[in-house]
Amino acid sequence: MELSVQEYNRIGEERYNAGDIEGAKEAFERAIAIDSKSSVGLNNLGIILLHEKNLDNAFLCFLKANAADAANLNILSNLATCGRELGLWAAVAGVLQHSLSFHPKNADLLFLLGTFYLKLGKKKEARQLLAECLRIQPEFSEASELISELDGAGEMLEKTGEDLE
Repeated sequence: MELSVQEYNRIGEERYNAGDIEGAKEAFERAIAIDSKSSVGLNNLGIILLHEKNLDNAFLCFLKANAADAANLNILSNLATCGRELGLWAAVAGVLQHSLSFHPKNADLLFLLGTFYLKLGKKKEARQLLAECLRIQPEFSEASELISELDGAGEMLEKTGEDLE
């Protein structure tokens, strides 16, 4: 008798925690073979692939996991980490932007999307997201530092422009 998706995912997590990475990988692959939309199996397999530096396949696992459970912040975090490693800034920013509809008041998500927009050169959008992040969580020091850097860069550009006149 075949085990269920949940059982394979549980076995995979147990094996992973015990240090049996290959056994965990096999269990997650079996869970996905039963249910190709198993967000738990896809996310966990993606984590293993990420650690193995199999970034392209890890990213695909995270994308599929996100498609199955778009509100899962753990999956989003893994997707962003892998996307950053691959330099897929625009693709991940699009997924993060979509995820804001599920978590519009999540300071971590706002910050993460803001940093991706900065990497894409979208400073105005980044600053708006970082400001919203600070409004929700005023003690978010990384967001505050980035806003200060953005505001300082703006002042430097204005001064440079004034010097040219």
